[in-house]
Amino acid sequence: MAAASDQIIVEEDEFRNVSSFADDHPAAYKWAIAIGTFVVYFLLLLVALQTESGNEYIMVRPALGLTPPLVLFFGWPALLACRVGDIASHLVLGYDFAYCVPVVISNCIYDLIPYIIWYVVFRKSKQPYPRFDTALKLGLTCGLFALSALYDSGAASFLNTTQEIFPGSDAVLFSLYFSNDFIFSLLLGIPLIIGLNRSPLTPLPPRWIHVPYVQYRLPSLSQQLVLLMLLITVVGVIAIDIADYVPSLMALAGSDNMTAYIVLINELLSTTSIHLAIILALTVVALRFLEYRFSRPMESLATSTRSFVEKLASYRESKSLDELKATDIVTGDRPYERSMDELVRSARAMRTDLVNYIDELEQTTADAQRISTELAIASSIQLSAVPSDFTAYHQRYQLDIAAIMRPAREVGGDFYDVFDTSPGHVGFLIADVSGKGMSAALFMMRALAEIREQMRYRSDVGEALTLANRSLCEHNDALLFVTVFAAVLDVETGQLSYANAGHNPVWLRSKYSTGWLKAPPGVVMGVMDTVVYKTCTVGLNPGDGIFLYTDGVTEAINDRNELFGNDRLEQTLRRIRSQETAENPVTAQDLVNAAIGAVDEFAGDQPQFDDITMMCLVWDLPVSTLLLPPDDTKLPELFEFLQPFCTGSGRTSQMAFELQIVMEELFVNIAHYGFPDGQIQQPVSIQIAVDEAHQKLCITLSDAGIAYDPLSYQSQKVEPGIEHRIGGLGILLVREMTDSIYYERANDLNIVHIVKSFK
Repeated sequence: MAAASDQIIVEEDEFRNVSSFADDHPAAYKWAIAIGTFVVYFLLLLVALQTESGNEYIMVRPALGLTPPLVLFFGWPALLACRVGDIASHLVLGYDFAYCVPVVISNCIYDLIPYIIWYVVFRKSKQPYPRFDTALKLGLTCGLFALSALYDSGAASFLNTTQEIFPGSDAVLFSLYFSNDFIFSLLLGIPLIIGLNRSPLTPLPPRWIHVPYVQYRLPSLSQQLVLLMLLITVVGVIAIDIADYVPSLMALAGSDNMTAYIVLINELLSTTSIHLAIILALTVVALRFLEYRFSRPMESLATSTRSFVEKLASYRESKSLDELKATDIVTGDRPYERSMDELVRSARAMRTDLVNYIDELEQTTADAQRISTELAIASSIQLSAVPSDFTAYHQRYQLDIAAIMRPAREVGGDFYDVFDTSPGHVGFLIADVSGKGMSAALFMMRALAEIREQMRYRSDVGEALTLANRSLCEHNDALLFVTVFAAVLDVETGQLSYANAGHNPVWLRSKYSTGWLKAPPGVVMGVMDTVVYKTCTVGLNPGDGIFLYTDGVTEAINDRNELFGNDRLEQTLRRIRSQETAENPVTAQDLVNAAIGAVDEFAGDQPQFDDITMMCLVWDLPVSTLLLPPDDTKLPELFEFLQPFCTGSGRTSQMAFELQIVMEELFVNIAHYGFPDGQIQQPVSIQIAVDEAHQKLCITLSDAGIAYDPLSYQSQKVEPGIEHRIGGLGILLVREMTDSIYYERANDLNIVHIVKSFK
């Protein structure tokens, strides 16, 4: 009989321990087993024999059913213990020793039949020890117990014939012995073997078995199915037979005919043994079918899957796909293997697909890692392409600049730049390319180079954007575009020239006109090469600045799907601006930090969907302010205010004299004509900032009088209704005695910007 087909299929991490085979067991263990078995068997047999001594027809000896299972598991120590217990129990009860000798010899053969046949059949099995994990082992166990019972019954009948110790027919004695041995071997022996398999004890096989004993933590699927069917069969048969004999037993319960009562019990045992033999045979056949069709294929597939997972874990070190492709799913021509053809094919296909997927995933991961590395390098290059240290601009031009660029991905399409365009002029810009990622970043680099190049050699910002746009429209097959706000600041006069190409409005930080800087929105660059961009100008006073940003700021969303918007941005900037004091001026970095903090707080845990870029630029000269009523009698106070600024390194008395004439002409003009009769007079503001780096004074006069440009040679009015306020000679003097002077009307104020050098 081939034992290879009955190998145990179980996951390796389910065994509890592994013991040595029989030859390696210490003698103390064997003697302990022998002594323990002797005590149990002796007591059980003694009780049974004492019970039989009162009635010659009774035959209920549970101990006889225990010896084959005990010997099957523990070998010769159990055999020795049982037979010694046999002799001892009989001698204690007064039996002759001559009677005991043939009984002991017969019982030795009775015990050894299952032991020898079992280990011969399973000598080549991977786990040859008594365990009910297959239908074959269950069937063989039941068959061996039946065979032992048949032998014991025949031997008992023979001994009874030769010694005439039982007052009944040989057929009755045969039936009693067989029923007793078979039933109790099943009822006590099988649970005993199951319990021993779960205990720390290990079996003692014959010397020809050299396979380590493996004790499993959990029963396999086949073993669970076998034990369940065995329990149902045994309990069901016994319950049905007892229920069938209950009426007869109840009828005899009140009578004195004890012999009939015992005969009925013996008949019940005989009937139950026959039924058990038949039903167990059918159960084993059914289990064998279920095992081949269901449990074993599932175990085989589970074991193969576990093996594959283990190979998959070790694949990280070996990197051998061939090892992963090697299948260890049980296949062949056996019935249960043929029954799982479809399942095997599916598992093989799954394994092949999984291995191929792993191969592709390895390639994809390697490519992703390479791309990630390249993106990191690209991000570093992109960040290095925009300036981050603005110290030189502060030292040369007293410009306070701060900027931040936070791409939504590794690389983005936003950019900003600050650079010198010509002596005394600083260009700066901010832009946002359509799209995200690498394509936007590449177009960003191209746009940055084009715009910077044009602004370096063009004094007109609008013209520079126009020419850069024509270049970007060429070879733009991806149809990308970019929004741009570009400007040039004359750091000597504070005049800001700017142009807008479809970008967000710019916030102007100014004492006179704080708010959104007015500029034509323009068309985005890279779309139409015929677009012409218009240049606008605005005058900055010392301390004024602008805040630029991309739409990633205003289009940030929160968990309610609301946009941050221009209003929230303006409120944030105004709030920070309102906290400024002479002791604690608000810097460009303060404004940027406040804005990015407000955006992050607003967005919360929402992911950043667009690049966020901000830049703030402040013409950061210290400013002194004097407020005077529009009254020419206040000229001495004005001259006293000017005096400290006209003394020092590089200042001359001639410079002081000329500055006094200029300020007198302008102040008197405001005092005499700025506020006609009936108009409320408001103070005139005089602000002075000293630019030591360029040796110049930056002066601003502002008044809330009627709108009028005092620098027009013909005394042209900005609005009709007033005669001329200053003659042509006065205008010529003012122009001659200043290095730069210009007028603007902002927030209902007349503002005159003056630059006076003291070189």
